[in-house]
Amino acid sequence: MKYQLLILSLFISCFLFGCSHDDEPLGGKDKPTQQTEDTRYYVKYEAYMPLGYSYTSRKITFITEKGEQSFSIAEDQWEGTYGPLKKGTKLYLQVERESGGNRTEIVCYARISVCREKEPFVIKAEHREKEASLLYTSYTIDF
Repeated sequence: MKYQLLILSLFISCFLFGCSHDDEPLGGKDKPTQQTEDTRYYVKYEAYMPLGYSYTSRKITFITEKGEQSFSIAEDQWEGTYGPLKKGTKLYLQVERESGGNRTEIVCYARISVCREKEPFVIKAEHREKEASLLYTSYTIDF
């Protein structure tokens, strides 16, 4: 008799306090999303520094997914897209006149744009200056 009452009380308590099918499994709703850890960011660098004469050189230094990169170019304009990168990455772009040319009256710029996953690029940092021989801008990915 006691055994039957025990089984009956267990059955009733399971019925009253049991989980429904709509409940999330343990850790379901309270579990943080992995979006910030798995989110990929891409950076687009743009530089424009006309120096007025041929045989000019500009040194461009910037951060990619492989670390700091640097090279020299003769062209007035340069653009490059790199990634994937992670949130918190400190980006920078430096454009420096190395040789030849003179400063012109044209506004020069160094620009950093960032996109998250497949979203459009958004300008995050820019340095504009007339008659520049050195441009520097930086941004830390934080969105």
